Amino acid sequence: MASSTMPALFEQPPRVVPDVLPRLYLYAHCPFCVRVQTALGLKNIKHELVFLANDDVATPTALVGKKVVPILEIGRPGQPGHELMNESLDIIKRIDEDPAFGPTNLIKPATGRQDIDAWIKESKELNRRLISPRYVRVPLPEFFFAEARAAYIRNHAIPEPGDYDTNFAMSAELLPQMNALMAKLDALVFCEQHCSEGGVSMDDLVLFSRLRSLELLKGAVWPPKVKAYMDHFHQLTDIPSFAPMAL
Repeated sequence: MASSTMPALFEQPPRVVPDVLPRLYLYAHCPFCVRVQTALGLKNIKHELVFLANDDVATPTALVGKKVVPILEIGRPGQPGHELMNESLDIIKRIDEDPAFGPTNLIKPATGRQDIDAWIKESKELNRRLISPRYVRVPLPEFFFAEARAAYIRNHAIPEPGDYDTNFAMSAELLPQMNALMAKLDALVFCEQHCSEGGVSMDDLVLFSRLRSLELLKGAVWPPKVKAYMDHFHQLTDIPSFAPMAL
């Protein structure tokens, strides 16, 4: 994408510290959870993170009636204003429209980037084969226990060859294909501050959350603009990179 006009740089608002910190229940690997983390980070809202084990059914069911993440809890149980929400888009809308959480409508709507959507779809199977086996090999909190890793493998089947160890062993074969896709993505990113012309938008929450998982891939070649984009969002949102755990 190219343009002769650059929008004003994103200005992060002052720190928002509610009397009762919002509590986000999440998995570290979940892109929908990372979307909410990114929104909280962009809005500079101090919050608590509660990482659930991947096989924990009881906790989310007690909160919202089913096994699902992310879940956002606002306020204290049993007191006025207490809320429990799931569905990442609903959570983002809730915190971005409430002046109690700082300036409103800070995150622009999605722009309909069919080219980025197509890139995500094109990379989906490669992503599954390369990244899913890594999720259960690195020290992510939701996978600390063997039962949690087994639950993930059982519930996230990969098309044949479906064995996680087999797919991990195929990394040398699959990595060049992913690197070629990453090279294509560089031309789609508008600038390091936002992927679409017009400023920070839902496009960024979607793309950043997807790309973060690829940081687990040792040997991934990050094109200059995409690398700068990821570094910028990590710094802006205070969401740590997975790169130190890359396999």
